[in-house]
Amino acid sequence: MAAKGEIFEANRIWPQPSARGQAFSNQLHCTVEQLPQGLNRYAGQISGIVVQEPGVGRRGSQEPSPTLFYQTDPTNTWKDLELEIRQAQPALHSLQKILSTPPSDMGYDILPRLEKLSIPNFVNIRRAAQALQAAAMSDLHRGDLTGAKDNFVALAAFTKLYAGDPTLVNYMIRVAVLGLSIDTAWDALQADGWTDAQLAELQQAFQCGELLAQMPRTLEAERAFRLFEFDWFSSHSYLAWLARYQSVYEALGRKTPASPLVLATRYYREWVFHPLWKFAWADQEELECLENARRELDILREAANTGSSRELSRRMDSFQAAYCSPSASWRFYLALPLADQMFEIIGSSADKRQYPYPHFTRAWSTSMKNLTLCHMLTAAISIKRYESQHGKPPSSLEVMVPEYMAKVPRDFMDGQPLRYQARSGGSFLLYSVADDTQDDQGSSVPQANDHQRPSAWNGRDWVWPRATPAGHGTEAGLASHR
Repeated sequence: MAAKGEIFEANRIWPQPSARGQAFSNQLHCTVEQLPQGLNRYAGQISGIVVQEPGVGRRGSQEPSPTLFYQTDPTNTWKDLELEIRQAQPALHSLQKILSTPPSDMGYDILPRLEKLSIPNFVNIRRAAQALQAAAMSDLHRGDLTGAKDNFVALAAFTKLYAGDPTLVNYMIRVAVLGLSIDTAWDALQADGWTDAQLAELQQAFQCGELLAQMPRTLEAERAFRLFEFDWFSSHSYLAWLARYQSVYEALGRKTPASPLVLATRYYREWVFHPLWKFAWADQEELECLENARRELDILREAANTGSSRELSRRMDSFQAAYCSPSASWRFYLALPLADQMFEIIGSSADKRQYPYPHFTRAWSTSMKNLTLCHMLTAAISIKRYESQHGKPPSSLEVMVPEYMAKVPRDFMDGQPLRYQARSGGSFLLYSVADDTQDDQGSSVPQANDHQRPSAWNGRDWVWPRATPAGHGTEAGLASHR
């Protein structure tokens, strides 16, 4: 595998730490510490799209009070948010400044972190991004498009921050920040008064194609991490391994079992099985793991080229369904104790009855969904720019190439171009075929068994919502559609 170009050493996959990366991490920490605590009530919580009915939304920034995703508090007001934003202005300006040139590395050396099982702290990234989202919503409420644009550009920069760091958690945080931006940006595009230059700057900021190409690198990093763990496991005692992972496992809300049967198994492995495994079978198990990881990587690399979540799911499901345990599998651990259970907690969707290794299908699905929504956003920006100059929506997405977009945006659910129709009366229909990859002709009606929280993105297709005319509340809007 190495002769064919595969890289297994972590210090060759992770970027070398730079002084700039370390300085940025310190700056980010100091800046986030300046954010007022009261802003936490709103940061990352305010809905940009308030769903009125399938396919129709109201601007969250124009609601009588901020509509929050996960809580209802009558004391939350726009005035209160504005006071928090005023206190946060020095920190927000600092964030805008340092994010204008985001570094590609986090400024740490990977090998000592692997040895100590030390995970980088990403809390500052989350807090900073959520604060910028709240600030953008406050700007939109007050009609300050310039302020909103500056906060959007800084928010979009998080998708490029630490782009060279291949850690899966880092990658998924960047994808999550992208998802956080979409609903807020929809709200922004419903406002009048944008200049073409401002829209072009927003469109450029939300170019996110590199995230798709970076997906396989995260799996390469996970493979390097697993190889390091194999070497550590085979050079230490079984009890030392449990001690290495116990505190992290319990920090995730799980308790290590201590029943007599579990304790008996633990002592058997410590004194009988583990010494025998290290001597006779550890290298064979490592090779077995590597060969399966290579097949997964091949599938993911192909998906990054084709840009099709449907094809990725089909091939990954087929691969896992065809998996056969190695002969005399009793001599292998297959699942690394405690470590692989942690993967299940943080998002691995492996079915231990069939495929024993952690895999990250849900992570790839979430990534391709948010990338698709981002393409819908940049397409909607292009349409708004076209409308402002031609007085009507384009007849097709193709007519906007290359003046308003470099190429037609892709639907990463099935790898095809996004669906688009110009409609009479100056409206348009823009949509993705969604998770099931079936084209329902732009139906935004949720599936019959869908009991999720109301969202613009849980319809049969993901439809770019139409906006309710200003002043139409829930009851008025519903009445107009009866």
